[in-house]
Amino acid sequence: MIDKEVLENGELNLCPLEYDDILIPAIQDYLANFTFKNFVETITSRVIGQPNVRRICLCVYLFLNNIIKQGKTNSNILLAAPSGTGKTETYRAMKEYFQAYLPEIIIENIDTSQITTTGFKGVDIGNALRPFARLETEHPVGICFLDEFDKKLAPSFGNGTNVNAEVQGNMLKILEGSSILYEKSGKKMYLDRVLFIGMGSFDYFRKQWKEEAVMGFGSVSDKDTSLFKMISRDDLVKFGALYELVGRFPYIINFSPLTEEAVKGVISKIRKKLEDEYECRITLTPGMEESLLKEANSPYGCRIFESMLREGASHGLLKWYEEEMNEPGTHPVITINSMDEVYVEKIEQEEVESNCTE
Repeated sequence: MIDKEVLENGELNLCPLEYDDILIPAIQDYLANFTFKNFVETITSRVIGQPNVRRICLCVYLFLNNIIKQGKTNSNILLAAPSGTGKTETYRAMKEYFQAYLPEIIIENIDTSQITTTGFKGVDIGNALRPFARLETEHPVGICFLDEFDKKLAPSFGNGTNVNAEVQGNMLKILEGSSILYEKSGKKMYLDRVLFIGMGSFDYFRKQWKEEAVMGFGSVSDKDTSLFKMISRDDLVKFGALYELVGRFPYIINFSPLTEEAVKGVISKIRKKLEDEYECRITLTPGMEESLLKEANSPYGCRIFESMLREGASHGLLKWYEEEMNEPGTHPVITINSMDEVYVEKIEQEEVESNCTE
């Protein structure tokens, strides 16, 4: 097994044959000892309320199986998910999972919005993918999340040129597994064993549909113009993506609006996280819970929950310390009714521990 710290620090220097001599047995050992069901259960426990994340898990699992068969991968994914529905958590869950069980697999998240073409401020696609060159092998194996990928599918003009169209063109060979030549070092890196997951909110495309609906082009329902309209290949091409680029993604996976049950699960997870961090107990009144539920499928999504709960908890902690309620052996109980109405009381340590074990 390759040491995790060595992987993270990029200090390993292996020739391609040595790299595979370590990598392939590691993947085989993982597949022999960890089932697909185990993998899915771990990821879905983190990405709450998105059943389609299982399809991403399947693509990753098949990708690993294909690597040990020495096959060419063609499992790139487009993940369309409005803000706050689990895109970033999908990446984090995958990265932490493989760091724990298969650290030989590189998992990277690249901000695609910073990628531009020659002559414009930003980074080119080759430099963005440098993390995959750190093992000094021409054929790295890994998963590359392309964050904000949707921003490169929409037109963006500079000096009369659609810069994003040029960027899309530069990405074509990368996504089909061709090579990158780093001229200064003379190193070449092939990407035929890298799985790309392009993800974004695709808000630009939904805005275009809404404008068409307002202008009266065709019959477009409210559902079609919502934050959660299902993204299709035809839709992407219609509003600016190149046919060839979209064709490099065999799978388009959409995340859906969260159910009330799923939202409550997310709220509970965040509340427990803050309770551990602040060493307190946090309770929400029905009114506050209702306010959070209303925000769930807004443009902010579930990511607003932590901000709201942190703000409420901080009001309670401020009172706790300012009024010197923090006596030895006690902990605060913070009740959040709204952002402007927060109460705090103290509770004995024994009672806190008793409630935690119930």
